[in-house]
Amino acid sequence: MVSAAPCRRGHGVKGKLQSKSAPSLAQISTAAVRGLMAEDCTNLDVFLPNGDGKNAVLYSSGGTKGAADLDSSQSIGVLDFDRLRANGISHVYVRAEDLVRCEHELETRLRDLLANPNLTSGDRAEIVHSAGSAVAREIMSSALSPESLTRAASLTDGIVEGVMNDPHIAGYVLQMAGHERATASHMQMVSTLAVVLGAEVYGENSDVLKSLALAGMLHDVGKLSVPAEILHKPGALTEDEVQLIQQHPIESVRLIGEDPNVNNLVRRVILQHHERLDGRGYPLGLRECDILPYSRLLSIVDSFHAMIGPRTYRAAMSVDDANRVMGHQAGKQFDADILERWIKVCDRHSGIRREARNARISEEDDRSAKNEHVPNKSKRSAISQRRPRFVCTNNAMVRCIYTGRLADTSPAPDEFGACVHDVSHGGMCIYSAYPMYRGEVVCVRIKGDKGSEWIRSMVTWCSVHDVDVYKVGLKFMERIADENVCERDEVEPMGGYTTQPVPKPEKRKLEKDVDADDGDEKSAPINNKREDALKRLAAIACMRSTTTHAQRTVIVLSTSGDVAIRQKALDVLMQINTRATREALAAMLHDPNAEVRTRAIGAVAVCEIHEAIETLREMLLSPNEEEVLSAAGALGQLKDWSGLRYVATTLEADGPNLRLAVRAFSQITGHRFPANREGIASARRYWTARKKELSKKMRDLMPSMQ
Repeated sequence: MVSAAPCRRGHGVKGKLQSKSAPSLAQISTAAVRGLMAEDCTNLDVFLPNGDGKNAVLYSSGGTKGAADLDSSQSIGVLDFDRLRANGISHVYVRAEDLVRCEHELETRLRDLLANPNLTSGDRAEIVHSAGSAVAREIMSSALSPESLTRAASLTDGIVEGVMNDPHIAGYVLQMAGHERATASHMQMVSTLAVVLGAEVYGENSDVLKSLALAGMLHDVGKLSVPAEILHKPGALTEDEVQLIQQHPIESVRLIGEDPNVNNLVRRVILQHHERLDGRGYPLGLRECDILPYSRLLSIVDSFHAMIGPRTYRAAMSVDDANRVMGHQAGKQFDADILERWIKVCDRHSGIRREARNARISEEDDRSAKNEHVPNKSKRSAISQRRPRFVCTNNAMVRCIYTGRLADTSPAPDEFGACVHDVSHGGMCIYSAYPMYRGEVVCVRIKGDKGSEWIRSMVTWCSVHDVDVYKVGLKFMERIADENVCERDEVEPMGGYTTQPVPKPEKRKLEKDVDADDGDEKSAPINNKREDALKRLAAIACMRSTTTHAQRTVIVLSTSGDVAIRQKALDVLMQINTRATREALAAMLHDPNAEVRTRAIGAVAVCEIHEAIETLREMLLSPNEEEVLSAAGALGQLKDWSGLRYVATTLEADGPNLRLAVRAFSQITGHRFPANREGIASARRYWTARKKELSKKMRDLMPSMQ
């Protein structure tokens, strides 16, 4: 065996080794080379450095003639992997130009390599890591090209298959976990650990495991947009730097875009992987059942790998110590049941696992984890005078249209209503039934002194406020013309944050001030299950006098994504019948569900909401005859006869909606005709006898209605 200089026992490719007499070499794991040679798919020279800095050819596909060319005194024709392992050699070197070819072979033949019976479980774990790290480096260097996402999706299939087919791989993955802290290696390791824990929790559900693997591989790609001096800052982060770091889950989804390799579930898991059960996470501050179980799982393995990695301010923690620290956060930061399963996985493989307490730190080490949640409080910048804000005490409604949004992350429709909390010259705070993410762009219709106008706005923050209610901060960007409202925008990169650490006191003051004036009425975040929302609405309906907060809650829930919640909210709005709730009822005439729209038509008629007349007239052009007749009847009850012609046409024919036409005819004329055969005949006789009189009255009323 040649004498070798000490090799760093890392995993994956670490860089190039150069000397005056040697070609450019790159490091690769011995397990990867062993796998490639076992499959007979390699044609390369493999080197091990000598103590004098020169390189010996361990193996050459063309014999050992390369040794003379490299001025090396030693050469070995046959590569003895067992002997290398016995001497603690975990990595060898190949020519730099051969590295890409080796990584490609590992990636494309991953399934065959993992199924090779001549390879040990440790070799398979190393091969998975080598192939995965190569793909992760490609992702981080190409800013998520379609090709790299396709490679990532294909690779995760192999990771899932390897973990499921070899139960011992998990132990070797845990053994390697503490060695690598470069961002790309972290992403690959979290991906594999997520599959290991996912298999423990969900069994052999390949679809779930593949989603977990892909979410782990992509969860930190948003850090591509974070300046390196902030991402690798060894000291405490400032408040602005914390906000920048906390944008990375949203930025990850923005960079992924609408790529077909990434489904809705993966995007949502990535968005939530820093949420906490106690509501102190980011970006939304979700609590308990609002957080997907898969996101809770990913949060555990992500935090675990961050803790066992070495830092500039501490040595690497052992697996047991990391689990012990995480155990103190069970039920607060982490899901207690999933964490218990994770600890059992670690204990089961403790015989295989070796600790790496003194592993060296890579120059690419992500050193921001210590301070991601806690800013440097000793150096706060002065807060400048903020713009005056005007609190809306009447729960005014605004119309919002999405023009730039994250793909497949929210059930919000492209157009929806929202309740206004307050407004200033620079922005506004609204209550929405849907989560919104910093950087998304919405056009908001606002009533001013000169009438209504559209303002293009950007979401600056969003947090859970109440059951199925989110509080959202909007920053006004520019006024736009009506014809430009539906023009599509891109989500703002990094949520509009500048890359320079300049103070943003106004935004910080806004978030603090807007949350402060709710007083005792502000409730703790609750999960948004349907049952909770319906119970909340039922409780409000029983109030003798509803508070402003209660009215706001009902108004926001009237725009919920759940039809049952909207229907219940509609009933409560009718019961309250204030100016704000009347506006909300009128807004429900635009509801996407036909049944809700029909109930809203009846509600605006009963509550005599004359502000809804224009919308009801527009509904007369609907292709749905039932909706047209309902709108015509509601208009008649509001003393507007513009729907009479539609009712009369239906009444004269023998269609399926005669009973509905008779009911609408009764609302218009003020005469009660029963919705049965006798009532139909009676209404027809009345119309025939007074057609001219009724038509004249309709013409006389119409000019006054225009």
